[in-house]
Amino acid sequence: MAYEVSIFTPRTMGKLISRMPPVRTFFRDTFFRNVETFPTKSVDVDFKKGTRKLAPFVHPRMPGKTVANTGYQTKTYTPPQLAPDTITTVDDLLERMAGENPYSGKTPAQRAVEKLARDFSKLDE
Repeated sequence: MAYEVSIFTPRTMGKLISRMPPVRTFFRDTFFRNVETFPTKSVDVDFKKGTRKLAPFVHPRMPGKTVANTGYQTKTYTPPQLAPDTITTVDDLLERMAGENPYSGKTPAQRAVEKLARDFSKLDE
């Protein structure tokens, strides 16, 4: 069934309402608070085993005890690559986009640029 629009009846285009469920980030926010990005393919992390040492009690006239250093260990981490695919077809660009004014007069090339910008902004979320 076609949706017929009378060109003689005044119309107003409202704002776009996107119904997306909220992103649940409890686990990430609870356990991974310090987010740090790096420009290389992999990152090296130093781990130093922590132990609580008790200071040895000695007699005032006796020499102190020698306590050994524990050292550290370096591990290399290479994160996995993320590569989501979004498919853009000709039909996506020929018809108006969600929230676009029906009388905006945008060309398919302008819609393609806008869709590309929206796809890139989704990657930051």
